[in-house]
Amino acid sequence: MARTNRPKGEGSLYQHTDGRWMYSIMHEGRRLTKSLGTRAPEEAQREYLKVRNRFAGQIDRRELAPTIVKSFTIGEILIRYSTYPEENERKSTDIARLVVGLIQRDAHSDRSEKSRASRLPTLKTTVSAPSREA
Repeated sequence: MARTNRPKGEGSLYQHTDGRWMYSIMHEGRRLTKSLGTRAPEEAQREYLKVRNRFAGQIDRRELAPTIVKSFTIGEILIRYSTYPEENERKSTDIARLVVGLIQRDAHSDRSEKSRASRLPTLKTTVSAPSREA
């Protein structure tokens, strides 16, 4: 298959190292990739058009969940970690509380009046909403 440059926003059609043809496109900072299920260049070109149109339809219908970046402090993560087992009736509730307590105690040798969670460093995490597979 002759290599050509596609217009911006059209995505990429490429051959994987095992010979399968793949199509990928960037949408809102996330790479969407789909195997075209063939090793033949001509069939890959036909399948590429179908997959591209399917991705375009999903994007237009807003079926692809956007990536959300939220900041959590380590204290907030520890609190969530310690309350999850209790809320979900897990046997590990006591162990989780013990671990969180030890971490917080070690992290805060000085006992000031501020809340523990507010003094711990912030950790940026990426939370993705569940999405349908293409």
